[in-house]
Amino acid sequence: MKSTVKNTPVISAKKYELTTENFTFEGITLHRIRALRDFDDVKAGDLGGFIENEENLSHDGNCWVYDNAAVFLNAKLYENAKIYQESKVFRQAKVYGNATINGKAWVFGNDACIYENAKIYDDTKIAGQVFGNAVVCNKAIITDGAKIYDNARVYDNAHVCGYVYGNAQIYGKSRIHVYASVYDNAHVFCNAWIKDYASVYGNAKVSGSARVGCFSRIYDNAKVYGKSNIDHHVKIYGNAVVNSHIKIRDDICGDDQSIKDAA
Repeated sequence: MKSTVKNTPVISAKKYELTTENFTFEGITLHRIRALRDFDDVKAGDLGGFIENEENLSHDGNCWVYDNAAVFLNAKLYENAKIYQESKVFRQAKVYGNATINGKAWVFGNDACIYENAKIYDDTKIAGQVFGNAVVCNKAIITDGAKIYDNARVYDNAHVCGYVYGNAQIYGKSRIHVYASVYDNAHVFCNAWIKDYASVYGNAKVSGSARVGCFSRIYDNAKVYGKSNIDHHVKIYGNAVVNSHIKIRDDICGDDQSIKDAA
């Protein structure tokens, strides 16, 4: 009895290949990729963006580099992460989970991690961590060591060196300094600065050109705005409202202690 052996087609584990199309960015030669098989919304033969080598883009999952986006200099894109348009991921940065990066965003540095369902848009510069359902867009800057997560939003020209989480929003030209935290439903906007180790939380709002000193806390329903200057280690809370150019050195709680400049 003659045995019959069927030849099983060999399916390549690789999902893409490097093409001969390339360009140089900051002295690094990048190669356009081409899909070898169908996956997610990518079809075999589709051209993708650019990578330096196969260490930059995993062959597993649905991760992909679209359009003219690029991954290089030991950066890694894996799981189901996707980058589009002119965005760039480089210098050991990691993008994974279901994260997406669009526009002309840059994600770079060995502390940079974008993951879970985070979304990065526009002309942002990210050297820190963005995860959860957080969104960073416009021309916001997130420095190394910073963390943006949960449902937080950072946009406009905001600059964050600290931590933003919960449902907090940072926008305008505001600055969140090193180890400062903004969380819950708090908003920091306009040209406000939250200095080192300070916290803004609850439903508090800090705006205008206000300055909140190191280790101070703004919380509950407090509002600090105008040219207010809060000294170090001060608490503003309850329903307090502060709108004064005078440096505030004592704690303020409630409407009866609100401070405003005369009209």
